Amino acid sequence: MVVWAAMLTTADARTWRVNPNPNAGAEYTNISDLNNNYEFQAGDTILCDAGNYGEVTVQRDSITIMGPGYFKGLNTDWSETGAAYFSTLTTQDNSKMIGLEISTINAGGSNEIYKCKVYQDGKYYVSNLLVHDCYITGWFNQFNYGTFFNNIFVNGGIRPFSGSTPSDIFNNVFIFESTSNLLTSSIIANSRIYNNIIINTSNQVDSSTGAPYCNNVIDFDHALSNNIAIFNNVFSIVSDYANENFPNNLYVGATVENTFVNSGALDAMYMLKEGSPAIGAASDGGDCGAFGGPEPYILSGIPAFMPQITEAYVSSKPTDGKINVKLTITTQNE
Repeated sequence: MVVWAAMLTTADARTWRVNPNPNAGAEYTNISDLNNNYEFQAGDTILCDAGNYGEVTVQRDSITIMGPGYFKGLNTDWSETGAAYFSTLTTQDNSKMIGLEISTINAGGSNEIYKCKVYQDGKYYVSNLLVHDCYITGWFNQFNYGTFFNNIFVNGGIRPFSGSTPSDIFNNVFIFESTSNLLTSSIIANSRIYNNIIINTSNQVDSSTGAPYCNNVIDFDHALSNNIAIFNNVFSIVSDYANENFPNNLYVGATVENTFVNSGALDAMYMLKEGSPAIGAASDGGDCGAFGGPEPYILSGIPAFMPQITEAYVSSKPTDGKINVKLTITTQNE
């Protein structure tokens, strides 16, 4: 961790190590105390070891909050398998969240949420939000305009989406198991939705009509008049945007079983299987879904260049009064 901190530190910014365990030897055991340090300035990085951080407010703009990733014990053989978990994380403008597990996010303006696992009830009260390479187990709520979602997994949906500034939603996987539409809004405009895999697994029936819920996967009022471009998506059920009037969208009867490998960790299971309808279906001839596009999803949300111990040997006896230790260390380079 000391090596990692040194790699991240520049002449103009500092890296602060935080660990809730007082025996870990970190500079701080909580971020609240770091907020009270006048040397903690905009542009700094908070390096969060694995642990439970509870409810946290970061009181500076332009801060990077970085953790070790998630699902690490499932996707890797690395010896460090914990996560930096926040029940609520509140950030200021121009901040970044990388490699964290978060239940509720209250983001400042122009935030970036990158390689994070976000639980249900995550809230994004923000404009100009960038969310990419994440694993989401709920809904995006209460965000505004100028938002970009790419290379994420969502077991839930997005609502509400408002504003006239362009937004992009591309190369994502939506596994939809709820009773309302995947994307809902009446005023979204000037935006593009493309290269996604949209799987509706709901089998609930509306008792008043006898019809299944969500038989329109995407539901916009007056979408075409608002300059919405919806193309090169792989749908599992009939959608307003998967028919003869939208030939670039694919109605292929896609299911979880015929699209993904369905084995491994909760993110690895959504890699495309041989013969998947999403292979080669993207607008650039590549693959739809989170593992396609210019920025393919990285398993377990491992931050770039973070050292990880993959093997550790500690001798049982001292040699010449010394304990020999041998470590094998790898990094996620990108």
